[in-house]
Amino acid sequence: MGEPVVSVIIATRNERGGLAQCLDSLLAQDQPGAALEIIIVDGASTDGTRDVANSFSERHANVRMLDNPAQTTPHAFNIGIRASRGDAIAIVSAHATYAKDYLSKAARYLRCYPIDAVGGRMVTHAGAPTAFGRAIALVLSHRFGVGNATFRTGCDQPTEVDTAAFACYKKAVFDRIGTFNEGLTRNQDIEFNLRLRRSGGRILLAPDMVSYYTARGTISQFAAQAFYNGYWVTNSLRFAERTFSLRHLIPFLFVLALGLGFLASTWTPLPLTAILIAYLLPAVVVSGALARRHGFALWPAVVFAFLTLHLAYGLGSGWGLIRALGRGQRPRP
Repeated sequence: MGEPVVSVIIATRNERGGLAQCLDSLLAQDQPGAALEIIIVDGASTDGTRDVANSFSERHANVRMLDNPAQTTPHAFNIGIRASRGDAIAIVSAHATYAKDYLSKAARYLRCYPIDAVGGRMVTHAGAPTAFGRAIALVLSHRFGVGNATFRTGCDQPTEVDTAAFACYKKAVFDRIGTFNEGLTRNQDIEFNLRLRRSGGRILLAPDMVSYYTARGTISQFAAQAFYNGYWVTNSLRFAERTFSLRHLIPFLFVLALGLGFLASTWTPLPLTAILIAYLLPAVVVSGALARRHGFALWPAVVFAFLTLHLAYGLGSGWGLIRALGRGQRPRP
């Protein structure tokens, strides 16, 4: 009996900057070449991404590129799933690279554990060698920044989780619960994993499966990404019954509390002052602990990065909720 085939799907749109490194890491996997196929699904890139993809497909028989006319991520994933021949399907990102045993370990976990999907630990690298660039990477790897997103903060042993980054799924999962919701521009993986869990499926986080993700390099890019992520957490209610866990709403509740405290400050400053102290005190303490390990010059940058993440994400969630309530829920695709 041959080695199980793993199909790797990469959704791309103007990803020229990271695609080559991503593909190099996938082609260097210790998964046998005959048991690995890489499907790049491109949404009409204009920056040279297609040239990179074509170059790799010409040199490697197990790499191919497909077109994604809809130009959205869930459409790309679904095109790749339908075209795949693997026994397992890994959904990965062109923004990351992968340890050489990432896929072989994923295949082994799927064989040996009673699970439907497995993902690994994400090591976040700075997108720029600046104080803010380094601070952003630290914030995205700490519980105060991302809560119980275990794939970002790590764990000591294989742990069952509600979602995972760059997960590898048994192909039968898609036959059982369907594919990714094409109404969602973002958060389609979170919605899919929650749907899988509600159906009785199990997702494992394996800390010895490691990927390396490059964060945004500037505060403005970081804020824009956080706002958009927060927006799709709540706006996605228009397209699906439930698309998030409670932890995803905490930044919105923080922003809501700030807004109410600001309104109450017309009569008394106490509520707003209490809210700010309750947030800034642990933010400063946590940032100080991180700065002690990574350089005290980072302390103010880390505090500011925490605040940027939570405010931008919370404001995005608030705007998404307004849009969702205003337009009502659309039928699921």
